[in-house]
Amino acid sequence: MADQNVDEPRKLTIHQSLVRVKLLAGGERSLVVLSAGISALPMATGRISLIVAGLGFWLVALVVLRYLAKKDPHMSDAVSRHFNYQAYYPALPSFAAPNSKSRKHQR
Repeated sequence: MADQNVDEPRKLTIHQSLVRVKLLAGGERSLVVLSAGISALPMATGRISLIVAGLGFWLVALVVLRYLAKKDPHMSDAVSRHFNYQAYYPALPSFAAPNSKSRKHQR
């Protein structure tokens, strides 16, 4: 016990499997599946022109989603959180604001 230096910080290993982002084909999983589903809709008709258009859309979407995943792997979460924010938050609570001290089960 006396041999350890107290001033030195403790070193812990962080395993890559705990912090690795789940990507599919290089892009965010949910967005890649969504773009594949959207591109499969015109392909279901069986016309050659729509099959080519669907494949073209999916390949372009995949390139864009890979680029966005390289910039930020959680881009869709950040964008959806951004749209949930209000444009203006007043500095003071309104008169009809609910009382935060009382809980629903205590009313």
